[in-house]
Amino acid sequence: MKFWKKVSIIFGSFLILVCFFLSKDIFTKVKNKSNFKLVENGMSKQQVLNVMGEPDFKYLNLKSDSVYYYDAPPLSSEGFEVSFNTHDQASKIK
Repeated sequence: MKFWKKVSIIFGSFLILVCFFLSKDIFTKVKNKSNFKLVENGMSKQQVLNVMGEPDFKYLNLKSDSVYYYDAPPLSSEGFEVSFNTHDQASKIK
C-alpha cells in the first residue's frame, strides 16, 4: 500500500509540473526572450509592439519616458524593458 501511495504522489507532482511548464503563459514568456533579441534602439513603439506584442506593464520613468516591461520565462533573473524617448522611439533596451 505504501508503494502505491508514493507512486501516486510522484505521478501527481509530475502532472502538476507538466501543466505548469505547458501553460500558455510560459510559452509567451519564452517567446518574449527570443523576440527581445530583435528589438533595436530607434524602433518606434509600434515596431516594438509588432515584435513583442502588448507589454505586461507600462510605466513612466523619472525622465517621463514611457517604459514597456515584458516578463521573462521561469528561472530567468529578470524581465525585459524597452524605454521610449519623447519621440516614441526605443532609446534604452535592457
